[in-house]
Amino acid sequence: MHTIPRRTLGRTGLLISELGFGGVEIGQEYGIRVQGQANLPPRDVAVEIVRRALSMGVNVIDTARGYGDSERIVGAAIAGRRDDIILMTKVSCGPQHQHATDLRSAVKHSLETSLEMLDSPWVDVLSVHSASAEVLERGEFVDALEHARAAGYARYLGATVYSEAEALAALHDPRIDVLQIAYSLLDPSMADRVIPLAAEHGVGIVARSVLHRGVLTPKGAGGSTEEQRLHAHASTYRYLFDEETTTLPQVAVRFVLSEPRVSCALLGMDTLSQVEANLASRPRAPYRDEQLARASSARPSDPWAILPSAAPR
Repeated sequence: MHTIPRRTLGRTGLLISELGFGGVEIGQEYGIRVQGQANLPPRDVAVEIVRRALSMGVNVIDTARGYGDSERIVGAAIAGRRDDIILMTKVSCGPQHQHATDLRSAVKHSLETSLEMLDSPWVDVLSVHSASAEVLERGEFVDALEHARAAGYARYLGATVYSEAEALAALHDPRIDVLQIAYSLLDPSMADRVIPLAAEHGVGIVARSVLHRGVLTPKGAGGSTEEQRLHAHASTYRYLFDEETTTLPQVAVRFVLSEPRVSCALLGMDTLSQVEANLASRPRAPYRDEQLARASSARPSDPWAILPSAAPR
């Protein structure tokens, strides 16, 4: 049994493993595709992937209604040990929801489906998925989540955001307890304003895109032209490599966990070997402040050029 240190998730007081299981890659095709390799594991393998991560000390799982079969797989994997897991899921906020006359009913239906798939009567964190700043500022969607929390279906509320404007809008709503942000070696921009403000408000920070959608893994060297360029850029940060941190994924994880106000770094894993590689080599010590400052100042101007749009979706 490997032990993964735990951090407090903001004002929730929840103690969560500093490495968490990101559930998107077991539910749908995601990230960089390598010729001849499948990006989506068979369902039985996916269940074993989740169980292996739990056996190595992970106690937080993040999934979503919009992640294909992820919730159903997670439900099967955590059967019999629900009380040991910090479970997070999300309700999507697409255009069809933004002007719904019965938004509360739409959220209720999505959540009921999630709970059925997860085989759980509640989730620990229920988040609005990919909400715009406008939706967060209006508050109706969070109103609907608050109603679900009052009914006992969720312990805490969260928001998954992409831009700084969205993050700041979420932080202005006192009902948001947890903020999930894109934060990586290639894009540490949320540390400029968002992370300090979240800490000031007691809002827990969960980091995703830690491996920058696969760019900060060996797959990045064989990806698209833009993926290869960003992978090569990150590989020049030789001052972040040492005897303990010998690979780019290890550098990426260590960089994110060196920010003490990040409670958890989510990692996607679609093979058992990835579980072993991602979790067994957790760094023991953070980077020094001067190393972090040097890496942050070297960030590329277009870290999300790998995507059709400029947002880290």
